[in-house]
Amino acid sequence: GASAVGARAYTAPASQGHIAALLADLSEGDVLVIESADSLAVPGDGFGLMPIWHELADSASAQGVVVVLLHAPGTLPSPVEAGLAETADGVFRFTWQDGGPVRRRILALSKLRGLAPVLDGDHVPIFEVALQRGIGFSVSLERSIV
Repeated sequence: GASAVGARAYTAPASQGHIAALLADLSEGDVLVIESADSLAVPGDGFGLMPIWHELADSASAQGVVVVLLHAPGTLPSPVEAGLAETADGVFRFTWQDGGPVRRRILALSKLRGLAPVLDGDHVPIFEVALQRGIGFSVSLERSIV
């Protein structure tokens, strides 16, 4: 059977008091997708994001909820971006790779909980990814190590 997917929109920046609302009605195994790290921060105060992120990550972990935080690099101060990556369970980076006449979309797994022995910093697996009509998002089965 099909499973239902719920969506919630929050228009105000998150605060430590709103963490419970972000996780309300979610249970173990659910996924909370946050469209932008910027949406958690007060405009102009990227550094204020870190205490909120730590509380959200801890609360979600205790509840068994996976948090996917989408973020465009360069939109927050560098130390904040580094802190987000450091405390995340996984870091996936989507980039473009130019190789001859065709540009390819690449997914690099620079961090993923459970794969620390494989991802030692010198060996980052990358996969070719694509959006295909009628199929959706696809990830190649072949990987490269860079």
